Parts: sequence; C-alpha cells; structure tokens
Amino acid sequence: MTNGENNYGLALEEFLHAATKLQNIQDIQGSPALRNLCDAMQVGTLEYTEYINTQDETKDVGDTLRLFSSPKTDFSANPLVIRKLTGGGFVAIYRIYPPKELEDWDTETQSRIRMFLDLLQTFKTRNRQDKLIERLTYYDREMGIPNLPFFMRQLGILGGQGRVLDYGYCFFDFVHFGVVNAQLGRDRGDEIMLAFVQTLQSKLGLDEYICRVGGDNFVIMFRKEHLSIVQPFLKGYPIVYDQTTGDKMMVETRAGYYMPGPELKVPQSVMDRILQAHSIAKNEKKQRIIFYDAELGERRDFRRKLEMDFPGALARGDFKVYYQLKVQLDNRKPVGAEALCRWFRDGEILLPEVFMSVLEQGKNICKLDFYILESVCKDIRRWLDEGRNVVPIAVNLSPRHLGNLELSEHLTEIIDRYNVPHDLIEFEVTEGLRDRNTPALAKLITDLRDNGIGVAADHFGVGHSSVSLFCKTPWRELKLDASLLPDGSEQDEVVKIVAGHLISISRELGIRVVGEGIETEQQAKFLQECGCTLGQGYLYDVPSPVEEFEKKF
Repeated sequence: MTNGENNYGLALEEFLHAATKLQNIQDIQGSPALRNLCDAMQVGTLEYTEYINTQDETKDVGDTLRLFSSPKTDFSANPLVIRKLTGGGFVAIYRIYPPKELEDWDTETQSRIRMFLDLLQTFKTRNRQDKLIERLTYYDREMGIPNLPFFMRQLGILGGQGRVLDYGYCFFDFVHFGVVNAQLGRDRGDEIMLAFVQTLQSKLGLDEYICRVGGDNFVIMFRKEHLSIVQPFLKGYPIVYDQTTGDKMMVETRAGYYMPGPELKVPQSVMDRILQAHSIAKNEKKQRIIFYDAELGERRDFRRKLEMDFPGALARGDFKVYYQLKVQLDNRKPVGAEALCRWFRDGEILLPEVFMSVLEQGKNICKLDFYILESVCKDIRRWLDEGRNVVPIAVNLSPRHLGNLELSEHLTEIIDRYNVPHDLIEFEVTEGLRDRNTPALAKLITDLRDNGIGVAADHFGVGHSSVSLFCKTPWRELKLDASLLPDGSEQDEVVKIVAGHLISISRELGIRVVGEGIETEQQAKFLQECGCTLGQGYLYDVPSPVEEFEKKF
C-alpha cells in the first residue's frame, strides 16, 4: 500500500466516524475530518448547491454552501461537476476544484471522490429522513408547533438534568371556543388559536414550550419566574381576527397549573397533576384558574370516590328530590316549583355543587336526570290521586343528553308511564346545553312543545347568552340569572336597563320570565319595576324534601 493510499484510508475512516454524528450537512463544513479527507483526495474546494426541484435548478434558484476550501485552490480550472437526485425531488450539484499544483485527477482519485459524494449524499438523505420522522412524531401537523410527545420528551430531559423543579407547568383550553368556530368558521378559529399561542410563545424563552395536546387543549412548560407572564396572558388576551379591519376579540382560557416542589418524585407525574387541576377549572363556573396542591389531590380522590359510589347510591335511592316554589311576585301565590337534588351519603347531605360536576364527566348525570324525573312523576301522580292542588314542576336537563336522538321520546315515555298530564312537567335547560344552540337542541324543544311540555332557558344572562336564542328556539320560559339582580353596587342602574330590555323582549314574544335567586325585598321590587311578575329564591321558599313541601303547600 502506497503512502497516499494509506493517508486516504485513514482520512476516510476518520470522516466516517465523524459523519455518524452529523445533524446537518453544515456540521462538517471546514471540519478537520473533511479537511484531511479532501487533502487525501487532492480536492482544493468542495461546493454544494441544493435545489428544491428541477424547476428551481433550471432557474438556478438554490442554496449554495462551500463545505471546504483551500487557499491553494485553482479556480481557473474546470471543476468536476456531479449531479445527484435525492429523495423528495431535491437536486444536489457538487462542484470540486483541484489544487493549483494538480493538472488533473487520475481515474482512481475521481472514483474516490465519487464514492465520497455517494457517502455524503447517504448521510444527507438519512438526516432528512430523521428530521421528517422528528417532525411527524414531535410536532402538531395542523399548527406546526410542538405536541404532547414533545412535551413528555422534554420533561424526561429535564428530569435527567435534575431541572424539573425549575419550571412551572400548565394545561389549558379555550373558553366557549365552539361559539367562535360557529361564528367565524373552523379555519378562522384555528388561526386565532395559533395567533394566541404564538403571541404567548414570543414572550417566553427558547427553553420554554407551548405544546398542542389536540383540539383546543394545550400544555406549557415555562420557567417559574415567568408565571407572571403566563397567568395574566391566559386569563384573556385580545387577538386580531380580521386583518383587513383590525377587529379584535378577547380570547380566554381555563387553566390548571402545577408549580412543583420537593414533593415531586417522578417527573411524569407533572402531566397527571396539571390535568387534575384543569379538570376542576373546567367544571368550576366561577374559577377558571386552579393550582394543584395536596388539597387538590385529596379533592381528586374524593371526586373519584363519588363516581365509584354513584351506581350503588342510585340503586339504593340515596338521591332525594327537594322542591322549591316559584311564586307570583305581587302576592306570593305559588305558580310552580323546581325539582332539585340532594345526595344522602354517609350521614351527610351533599348539595349539587359538590357532585354534579363529577357526574357530568360521563353519562351518570343522564341516569340521575331520568331518576329525578321519575321521582317527580311519582310524586305528582300521588298528589293527583290524593286530590291535592298540583303546580307544574320543572326538572333540569344536563348537556350530556344532547347526543341522545331519542331523548324526547324517552322523557315523554317516563311522564306517560305515570299518567301525568304534560302541562304539569317542565324542563330547564342548563347553560352548557343551551349555549350550543344546535339544530338538535331546537328539535328537542320543538318536539317537547308539540307534546305539551314546556322548556325554560335556565340562568339566562350568563355565559354566551344571546338574543338569537329568542329567534331560533321556542322557549316557554326564561329564568333570569341572579347575576342580573341588584347587589348595592354602582352597576345596579346598568343591570336594571339590561334586565328591563330582556324582560320586555320576552313578554313581547310571549315568553314568561322568572327571576331566580331572589333573597331580598329590594331585589323583588327591582324585578317588578322591570316588568317581571314571577320569582324564585330563598325570600319565598327554601328547597325542602317532599314531606315538608307538602306541608307548606
């Protein structure tokens, strides 16, 4: 073996070893391994131009990179030009210039150069494939931002570095974004979400990430000192949704946070804890931000126990109906009542706010609604048989029912099973179901109305209540939320104007209005001045079990 062949062999081995660690072709630019190999192959300068396709090659629109260049290069000589097609339609053009002392390469040297370029192309193709796999695995295909696997990988990296406690973590989703999609379209909704995420990301560092879980759910990994940036932003931030007019909309979220301390033993537990916090934030009507702590963990365990206990409690009849009267405001004469629920559990009486959000996580709430309706029908049937005066009873319906295409028939069947006149049963549609305002909801209400069963819009005035509800849905009754009652603040006059208009519109459309949550004579007077004639609240009656209700009424 000649000395030149020996030098080439050693230089090639050195390059192959270095190439296995390549992330980009730029990594070998001017490297010792490439310099030694070019010297051994008598290469003065090695240039590389890549075109995205053959059309760009024809136009000579490409990126050129000089991988190696010696001051002894003879640029006046004709270069060796080698063209290669790569995967995905890319075109690679290599130009190799000789050193000044070389007249021309011999056949053996040209063969070595070509073999080297084949190797280089192989490494480039592998690198491109690795990047594609990385992109498909760790980035969201719709938005192009990191995804949940990326978040979990970074969490593992932080764990290995012992830096998990340096960061805070958050799981969030957007509030009422279904309404945005319905009004502006899904594509525009996605653009608003992406703009929101990119704006927040621009305020954070390169080692902080916002990752998409799916839909409108995201997770954030941020330095703890940047909580003061993340939390106010997620509460609400204006985003331009029309570039032509510059119109903006306030985008709000629900968020569950975890700021870990020494109690965190396994980094992967981060995800479980921000999910727990977010789940509670999602079900809280008044609190959209929840931080995980030990108490929250106990609350989670309690909620899980409630869910496990539900089937047995329902079978035993541990759920009891409590009734609260609706009255005429001028003379307090009873005109109806609402059926409320209490869970008798382990010697305690649990109020709906304790267990309803748990049951609404699945279909258990539907089973409870049917159970309450059947209990009410039994009571009404007994009252009728005893010759009592009976007023219409309102029963609540959960949003979870909306997917049931036979809901109207099922409800009517229960009522008819006990031979209860249809005008003695009403249903109250809760905020979550009402705000969807879908054709399915309109059909349900229409079907019930055609069967002589009225439906009320409950808690009107909160959430995304819209005047369009008057036009699209045949409501019998509107229940004005307690937030539209005076509380002694300077906003009372504004509230009176809003409530007055809502009541006026309802009366003109033949929809009766009930003020709910009335606790003081001042509030009752306020409603009467606004034109409301019916009311419900602790001023007139407290929810009571059937035995006490019968004695009072």
